[in-house]
Amino acid sequence: MIKQAKHQKGFILLLVIALIPLLGMASIVLTSNSRQILTNTRRAALKTHARLACESGIAWLEQNKTGVAKNQPVVLEIGHESKTITCTIELVSHADSQSVFNVTGHAEDKRFSNDYSEQYTLKR
Repeated sequence: MIKQAKHQKGFILLLVIALIPLLGMASIVLTSNSRQILTNTRRAALKTHARLACESGIAWLEQNKTGVAKNQPVVLEIGHESKTITCTIELVSHADSQSVFNVTGHAEDKRFSNDYSEQYTLKR
């Protein structure tokens, strides 16, 4: 009686064929998660750019105390290659001792935009 060797090539082939869809599902889940992380990162970066544009406007105000007229807002454009970043400074009220300004930073890219606004009181 001759023993026949068991061939397991068919079993391994079935195992490989079953693993291919599982790897595809794992790659879809990882792609989805990385896209969500990228979106959140872009939104956070725009929020930070808008806040920093607002702070730049406040620093500009401290240097140019008489540079803003009552009915004409000042728009500062901050150069960036893939984003549009601006700061708008408006005079809200003016008195002998102080002036109140509304400073708004705005940042946008191809998909998202964000604004950050502060009121700044400049004492004379």
